[in-house]
Amino acid sequence: MAIATAVVIGNMLYVKDKRGSLLFTKSLIGGELMGFTGSAVTIRIGRLAYILDERGRTTTTTPV
Repeated sequence: MAIATAVVIGNMLYVKDKRGSLLFTKSLIGGELMGFTGSAVTIRIGRLAYILDERGRTTTTTPV
């Protein structure tokens, strides 16, 4: 299912599809949401950016 929204509330990232169903959550303690597309979410934690797929699995890590 495609990503429709990615929202940070407190220290938690909530990623939902177009029906509003929760796809995954992720703790962002010390991190931030950088952006998202229909197929990926990018977060920054420390000096690294993580690209997560629709299931919350890390597909790429890169220094920022």
